[in-house]
Amino acid sequence: MRRVLIIGAGALVAACTDGITQPNEPPPAGAITLAVGETRQIASADAATIVSGGPTGAEFVLVPFYGSPASAAPVTLELSGEQLAAASDSPSQDVAAVWFGSPSIGSAASLDAEARAGFDARLRRLERALAPRMPAARAAWASRRSSSGGLRSAAAAPPAVGDAVTYNVQADYSCEAPDYRPGHVVAVSSAAVVVADDANPPGGFTSGDYARIAQSFADSVYPLDTRNFGTPSDIDGNDRVVIFFTRAVNELTPANAGWYIGGFFHSRDLFPRTVPNQNASACPGSNEAEMFYMLVPDPTGVVNGNQRPLAFVRTLTTGTLAHEFQHLINGSRRLYVNGASSFEEVWLNEGLSHIAEELMFYQAPGFGPRQNLTRQRVGSSQAAIDAFNSYEVSNFARLFGYLKDPERNSPYADNDNLATRGATWQFLRYAADHSTKGEEQVWQALVRDTRVAGFANLTAVLGDVVPIVRDWSMAQYTDDLVPQMTSTLQQPSWDYRSLFSALLPDGYGYPLKTRALASGTPVSLTLNGGGAAYLRFAVARGAAGALRVRSGGAAPPAAVALMLVRTR
Repeated sequence: MRRVLIIGAGALVAACTDGITQPNEPPPAGAITLAVGETRQIASADAATIVSGGPTGAEFVLVPFYGSPASAAPVTLELSGEQLAAASDSPSQDVAAVWFGSPSIGSAASLDAEARAGFDARLRRLERALAPRMPAARAAWASRRSSSGGLRSAAAAPPAVGDAVTYNVQADYSCEAPDYRPGHVVAVSSAAVVVADDANPPGGFTSGDYARIAQSFADSVYPLDTRNFGTPSDIDGNDRVVIFFTRAVNELTPANAGWYIGGFFHSRDLFPRTVPNQNASACPGSNEAEMFYMLVPDPTGVVNGNQRPLAFVRTLTTGTLAHEFQHLINGSRRLYVNGASSFEEVWLNEGLSHIAEELMFYQAPGFGPRQNLTRQRVGSSQAAIDAFNSYEVSNFARLFGYLKDPERNSPYADNDNLATRGATWQFLRYAADHSTKGEEQVWQALVRDTRVAGFANLTAVLGDVVPIVRDWSMAQYTDDLVPQMTSTLQQPSWDYRSLFSALLPDGYGYPLKTRALASGTPVSLTLNGGGAAYLRFAVARGAAGALRVRSGGAAPPAAVALMLVRTR
């Protein structure tokens, strides 16, 4: 007697004869028979389908992907099967001692903790809350330009070293409760005005350090970020960005915290302090300048007892500048150049800033995207290792958080936790690598010229986003593992398995969460929108496996795609 199991829309359907196929029998008609590296999406039209082990036996990974654009709307799936055997352990690179000069990813992740991500999320949400004031701000600056011939009411000469200045450093509010700190200009370059807080702890940067930072910003950060994301506005008319090194950033980290805040950009500084006849749209706490705020060295822990050695702060400064400068470019262009009605959504804004850090890594040792960088390539010189530690290791730390739970996490979740940041960075990298547009063209389109935000922004640049996220999700498992894989299921820029084998402690390997699917052992899981699961199983030589996928006892929603890949 033949039993046919027909599961609802989008589900994998299987059939078998009395649950058993003899080893020498051909697979039943209509069986899915895949070559190694071949994939199949099982849709509702695929009725009465069999998963065949073929003449040699086969191993598979089933990837349920939930393509809902609402990351907070989960779906629960129940999966079970017959005639399924256990898959062998996923092969991974040999794990070596951690050979990067900085802590392992586990340690890096503790420094880049959720509390820090929460602070950044608050800033970006404060930014988006300022959207109703955008039209009045544009009108106010336009009025100043028409009355003075420039952006300011008086000609703005570049500040000179030694000039005294005062800035509002308040981070918890936008336009109210200002916290003014006096400082002095300590360095000026063609792209930066560097200011030091008068109350900074002793043992910090010297005048030579500040001069080098100003020049490094002009030589590397400014051209890289503007080439990829566009030029910022210039409301203060000095054609430069103000970089304020202030203990106020150090004060944001409480005593004994296992994390730190390296710097921040606050969009309130782009708004005018006064708006004619529209006081409700003014921002009295604005510094009326393109600027951001940076951590300072504190070798003895004057601020909250947290020691920040000079060498440590020096190492992270350039990457933080690249990160915050993308935020400044993004916000200022949307406000004064592109004519957008809102600022960028948090997840995409942060993901683009992490791309800026990655671009700094590529630039430093002369690497580039789509080179499938391995631990051997990154470890080929001290310059490459230093660049990875300065600009890229935190991206891998955040990605580690995503890979540990890809079912509950998503690259477009509106929570700005570390796992989301890691996923967004890697997704953007994947999308750019597979785009028909050039690398710089993708980033420019997402920042320089756009008026839309979030999914709408990605769709305008990349096309239908959900299938791209689906293929990116599958590539988490297949890349640099499954032979003869189609190019869309490869990650061209990084060999993540290789790099994680070097970054993580002995025996850890590639951290992607997978599940075993075996006969008699059903699996229940929950996917958030943008989430995916990885279920590994084998079908014996000459056998036919049956799979069932349900959601609350019914067919899964149409947004659930089930992707089957033969891995061995």
